[in-house]
Amino acid sequence: MERRVGVRAWVEENRGSFQPPVCNKLMYYVGDTMDVLFEKWFYCKDLGTQLAPIIQEFFSSEQYRTGKPIPDQLLKEPPFPLSTRSIMEPMSLDAWLDSHRGELQAGTPLSLFGDTYETQVIAYGQGSSESLRQNVDVWLWQLEGSSVVTMGGRRLSLAPDDSLLVLAGTSYAWERTQGSVALSVTQDPACKKPLG
Repeated sequence: MERRVGVRAWVEENRGSFQPPVCNKLMYYVGDTMDVLFEKWFYCKDLGTQLAPIIQEFFSSEQYRTGKPIPDQLLKEPPFPLSTRSIMEPMSLDAWLDSHRGELQAGTPLSLFGDTYETQVIAYGQGSSESLRQNVDVWLWQLEGSSVVTMGGRRLSLAPDDSLLVLAGTSYAWERTQGSVALSVTQDPACKKPLG
């Protein structure tokens, strides 16, 4: 039903979710400009074996010898639609939490990124909440203070830097003490919005 998990261990165990095959594009530019000299799209299954031949292809190319692109060899349309969505600037989680501390301690859960993405990150302060069975895993990460998660009659205490992976299909109750700050993270493909 649940298990304690360290952040590094969770990333390592789920490394396959972050691995190929993905579509990649290798590009070389003309001098210090943003003009594309050479590009190659490829589905990467093994970067260690696939990248070297593509780099060698560039070094053997007319584009490399002349320093001039061959327009007919540059794709006019990528092999899949590219997102034109602007992404947010990097942010400091600590600064964000500090600026929302009053709302969190008043018991208001806040979404860090809205509902635009497949991954939902909700910050919680003191209070309690219950979650019905979800179709996806829920990762709870205790940042400050403490909380207690109750599942199937078991009470699990979380202290700062503790995390808990609640497996899909498991309902739980979560009680957070005064001064508590915690995150709930889900990645639900059903929430994925079209590229824009």
